[in-house]
Amino acid sequence: MKIKALVLSILMMIISFDLWAQLAKGDFMAGSVVGQTFETLAFGSSSEGPVCEKWISYWMDPPSKNAIPPIAGEPLSWTGYGERGNSIVLGSGFPNDVKGRRGISHVFTRPVSSGVLYLSFVIKPELIANRKYWPQVGFCTNMKGSGPHCCVCFFPQSGDGLTYNIGVRLVGALMIVDTIYSVGQKHLIVMKYNLDKRNVSVFVDPDLAKPEPLPDETVHYGVTAEKACGITVRDVSDVAGLVGNFRVARAWEDIR
Repeated sequence: MKIKALVLSILMMIISFDLWAQLAKGDFMAGSVVGQTFETLAFGSSSEGPVCEKWISYWMDPPSKNAIPPIAGEPLSWTGYGERGNSIVLGSGFPNDVKGRRGISHVFTRPVSSGVLYLSFVIKPELIANRKYWPQVGFCTNMKGSGPHCCVCFFPQSGDGLTYNIGVRLVGALMIVDTIYSVGQKHLIVMKYNLDKRNVSVFVDPDLAKPEPLPDETVHYGVTAEKACGITVRDVSDVAGLVGNFRVARAWEDIR
């Protein structure tokens, strides 16, 4: 029985790493067509169980029964970042007349419980005007997608939604990168989640041709261990832009 259990455990580890490897190859949005909603989307309420290998969306505060799943946008690229991957159109899940609502979390489930994970993506905001709820991208640590999260947050610094800060958030703790950014520009964001040391770091526009630099900001997490169950994108109203070309890796060199 011990041998059988060991074989099963090794098999599950191989499957888990293989799924993350698929994500790292740029298959995160495979099959998506620009302008269409994701065909693999599973749409439900937060009371439903997780759906692995698919997008699963949860209403945090339903803005409208007419809201739609996320729409695939144009590919985003970054120098030295390898192939281009499709993006998500931020704010696309909200009808035009819906403003100021809490939003939707889109989660792509992949359970990992130890070691270091890097999540990288390109973002190009056009408007971040919601001062109460912020878009955020990162690792979900709850299989139902409703939180808690360790994420990079994007929140407005002006009333017109044309400038914003980048912050790193880990289950309530929030640190802000000491830079104000303007919308309309692309940025490469890399998150480093150390599940063993319980911290998450963020790198903004790093030079991928060089060794791993010091992070722009780090948040330390002092709670008991949790899994990185997947990638979460929280979309809110009063936000527009693109986020995509997601990559997951175990080592800095594999981000390229």
